[in-house]
Amino acid sequence: MNKEPWQLTTLSRSKVLDFTFKIGIVLVLAILSQSFLAELRTLEPFISLLQQLKNGLLQHPGIVAACLALSAIILGGFISLWKQRAQTSYGMAEIVFGALLSYNSIVKLSPNFEFAKLFAVGTAIYVIARGFNNVRDARGTRLEQVSPA
Repeated sequence: MNKEPWQLTTLSRSKVLDFTFKIGIVLVLAILSQSFLAELRTLEPFISLLQQLKNGLLQHPGIVAACLALSAIILGGFISLWKQRAQTSYGMAEIVFGALLSYNSIVKLSPNFEFAKLFAVGTAIYVIARGFNNVRDARGTRLEQVSPA
């Protein structure tokens, strides 16, 4: 079985194809990022309008607080629907969110001890525990649906 040096084996062909695919993805992302930056320059008038809106909202903190509270209620409703429909992914998201909250709180706790930051760490631990419970409950529900009673 003489193989010429220019003939590729199946393994090396797949590596070449994989490398070519990755180069293609990088090129596409580079082109998309350039077009995004060009599009961003055309959005400058809208950005200044948003900055003016922000400055106006800072003069009315009560309205901002009411809007944020309403947004939190609406977002909470959607998250509740998410938990009902996909409890496992919801639980995993809770675990990740709790870990990030804990990390952020601990980093800010280090220089000078504040009870509020310690409370945030405790909240993060609770969120992580709820996430694990939701993952376990979702798996238990799935098992109950599959197994005959």
